[in-house]
Amino acid sequence: MREASSEGSMAITLRQLESLIWIAEAGAAILIMQGSLQDVGIDTSTMKVDVDVIMTGRPKSLCGAL
Repeated sequence: MREASSEGSMAITLRQLESLIWIAEAGAAILIMQGSLQDVGIDTSTMKVDVDVIMTGRPKSLCGAL
């Protein structure tokens, strides 16, 4: 483990910094995807995200009602 400086900070390696950036990017991508699904993939009868709305234009709750 790295030595802490007298100010309480700690040095990190380039690999650790790259990992933090990767984690931040992945978290941002998840938030973007969730927001997108909530904007375009909501079944208005159940108010839940339903991918069928995006893929077929009809929510799963109506697919059996044909």
